[in-house]
Amino acid sequence: MVFVGRDRETRQIIGALEKGGNVVVTGKFGMGRTKLVRYFADNYGERWRFVFVDFSKTPGQVCTDILTEMSPGKGFRQPGHYQRYKTKRHRIATVKSKDARQVVFVLDNIEKLSPQRLAPIRYLSSEKRFLFIAITESFLREKDSFLLRAELLPEHVIRLGRISLKDSMEFFLSASAAQGRCWTDGRIRFAAETTRGYPLGMQEMISKEKRS
Repeated sequence: MVFVGRDRETRQIIGALEKGGNVVVTGKFGMGRTKLVRYFADNYGERWRFVFVDFSKTPGQVCTDILTEMSPGKGFRQPGHYQRYKTKRHRIATVKSKDARQVVFVLDNIEKLSPQRLAPIRYLSSEKRFLFIAITESFLREKDSFLLRAELLPEHVIRLGRISLKDSMEFFLSASAAQGRCWTDGRIRFAAETTRGYPLGMQEMISKEKRS
């Protein structure tokens, strides 16, 4: 998968995590919020241990997913393996690992927040053992966004927008070469200008080309 641009945002994430802060990534649909964090995790996994979790699930399911990731082989998802939500939450906070990397919980698909959904964030952040990257949906209510940021203090908010024409052209150059297409400079510029730096539109154009 070709990934270009977002150098400034990458530096912002590094700066926040190095200072012990949390990150909130937001932006409109198709701006590549999750892709940015996945790319970051792939490239900086030697410094931080990233644990991805789908936050659209219930708090209990979220805790189960985190436990399964942090303690593989324990069988937390097996039928009959039931623990109360607060017990699972406590186990996350006290889990021991030989891995010396700082744990970063990546909370993806944050679309709405209630007191019940905020509770695990509040509990785990209070332990001061973990860092967070929260990926919020564009339709998350302003009130919910405020509450989330309050729980993640100190936090750094990254609002993703369209990428530059230069980075768009680099994307189409790399993507076309990867497919053995070798687009001309004119075609690359046309594709970049047509998609106007919209990451999802850029990817869709390459996917259509691949199918043709």
